[in-house]
Amino acid sequence: MRMTSSGGLHKFFDPGLMLTLLLACFNIVPLESNPGLPNGADTLYHSFRVAEMWRSWEHGVLAPSSAEVFYFGNDSLFFPVDVKLTYFLIGAIHLVLGLGAFDAIRWLLLLSLLTCSGGMYLFCKRRSGRLGALMAGLLYVYSPHLMYTAAYARGAYPELLAFALFPIFLWRIDALRDRTSAANFLWVFLLQLALIHAHSPSALTLTAIAVAWIVFETAIQRFNREASQMKARNGLLALLVMLIGILGAAGSWLPIQLESESLGFETVSDARLIDYSAAFVRLETLLSPAPINDAGAINGLRELPILGAAQWIAALTGAFGAALLYIRGYRTRHPQAFLGAAYFSLLSLALIFLSTPASLGIWESLHPLRFLPFTWRLLGPLAVCLAIVGSVNGIWLERMAMRYRIGAAALAVALPIVTIVPLLFVPEWRHSDADSSIDAYHEQASLGRQIGAAFTDEFRPRDVSTTPAGNVSSVASAVSVFGLVLALWFLRKREQTMRPYWTVPSLSRTSLIGILLGGGIALLTFAVTFREGIAWLKSPPGEALPAQIQRKYTLDDNLQLLGYDISSERARPGETLEVNLYWYALAETDIDFSSFLRLSSGGQPFARIDKPHPGGRAISDWWRPEGYIFDQYALLLPRDIPPGDYELITGLYTCALTPAGDCGEGYRPIARDEDGNLIGDSIVLGAIRVDAP
Repeated sequence: MRMTSSGGLHKFFDPGLMLTLLLACFNIVPLESNPGLPNGADTLYHSFRVAEMWRSWEHGVLAPSSAEVFYFGNDSLFFPVDVKLTYFLIGAIHLVLGLGAFDAIRWLLLLSLLTCSGGMYLFCKRRSGRLGALMAGLLYVYSPHLMYTAAYARGAYPELLAFALFPIFLWRIDALRDRTSAANFLWVFLLQLALIHAHSPSALTLTAIAVAWIVFETAIQRFNREASQMKARNGLLALLVMLIGILGAAGSWLPIQLESESLGFETVSDARLIDYSAAFVRLETLLSPAPINDAGAINGLRELPILGAAQWIAALTGAFGAALLYIRGYRTRHPQAFLGAAYFSLLSLALIFLSTPASLGIWESLHPLRFLPFTWRLLGPLAVCLAIVGSVNGIWLERMAMRYRIGAAALAVALPIVTIVPLLFVPEWRHSDADSSIDAYHEQASLGRQIGAAFTDEFRPRDVSTTPAGNVSSVASAVSVFGLVLALWFLRKREQTMRPYWTVPSLSRTSLIGILLGGGIALLTFAVTFREGIAWLKSPPGEALPAQIQRKYTLDDNLQLLGYDISSERARPGETLEVNLYWYALAETDIDFSSFLRLSSGGQPFARIDKPHPGGRAISDWWRPEGYIFDQYALLLPRDIPPGDYELITGLYTCALTPAGDCGEGYRPIARDEDGNLIGDSIVLGAIRVDAP
């Protein structure tokens, strides 16, 4: 295969990079189709944090202190999250372009997604060539966790920014190990700082991945000099600059740890506060294709714990292709690609295992994992790994016979886009800014109203520079600056050496034709399928088309259960039953009912879940005759539940219709079946058989 230097014209214009960014622009569709922001789970929280940052600027304070921030979720648990860089960028977009909060966040979403694709291309191109890098960029940016869950369903803008920066971080680490220059050293330092300030929990995981990657490749090199011809001291230098960067960001993460106790919060390291049992994802769910959303649901925007069909298929073929090429003697031609494929393939398997219920014992016994309070945080790192392993496909595709190469390249380019077309329809948008006062924040959160914020309210700055936490952080930052200056002085006259495979496989003409053909296929597929009835559904009022079991029950002549899904009718102790309910209000009501789901054999329930707001939406504020409420449950079966037959029961209850101070079990609306027959104050969804463990 023809090889070309990475210099020359490609130094300033890379056609592969331009094509990658162009093909990533399908992500514009949700933003172009709707004004405002989707009603993501964290949209309210981050919008208020944007407003908080802006209020601090108005008072001459660069950023609120780490302890003086909103926190979200369980009041007894303080999550150490630093996301100042995200809010700085949103504020900068607001100031430069004169945009409101919503529009500024929209621009950040678009820039983050484009950076995901471009950064992954830059990292993979010297490892797998331009065709493989383009494939990696598309696999990454169209990962369902990034382009749908993080960007829209969660509204996790800081996390998305961290995952956008990470491939660039890996790219510059590779460059530092290739060429130990002061400029590359400084790049890695700055990117490590940016990663931590973007989203510290994600930075913790991603930095650990980068450290393990460097150690893995360095260790392989010690046993096999032909593996990469990489000097061990270059890897140690990369680890050193990462450590300096972590110390440099001490002002971001260290006060959070030191101040949490004085603020009355418990830290994440307290293992007793975290129960992972119901947080796992079944393997079949991870490997399932992108679902079709329903515009007829009031709360149709929900998180998708899936890998993406194109992503795991490309990773499988990439790992198999890398192993085959290595066996056939190509090990010294693309050593970085093979080492990367080996490491990220093994890491992918480990992350998939840790995401499934089979790993419960590891989560309970391995305390460092407690810094990841949610197992779904592993889906982002999984997207990184699958994209990098998938890039290796570019190597064997470039060696394919010319008569097959165009079609294979077209399929590889089109598949990541075609498989996510349904996810380009994003339901449940909010179109205007709203009050961002702290009182409004708590009021909206209590109602399950996930909306954005305008820049209002007051800010009272607090100086933490003289506190013990501030003093310790200042010392750590000073040590970091001293180490950085010393390292840059040492590297300024260091002889520049490059590894023999500094060159990058070129983009052949047939591959270029295949890429353009694949883009055309993706565009045609989008034009034909992106419409109601194909890419998304719209259930008429009073119906829930996605429900697997269409069975209607009426409660007190005002509320209805339209249908439900049950993951399995058989289970074992310790397993989780996934149940979806589809509620509907025939008319508006000012009574907020709670819902329950129970597994019982006639007496006390063996497992139960109660929700004050079914589907995360207060009935009096959200339930309307225009659409149904999607209500999702993960019912964990006790490990000591006796084998036998059980009934799965659901219903609604409220204390609003009982005497004050005498709620008891609450008032339960009477249910009728489709024929109008009374069935009591609860609904039996079906029989569940619990087998012996």
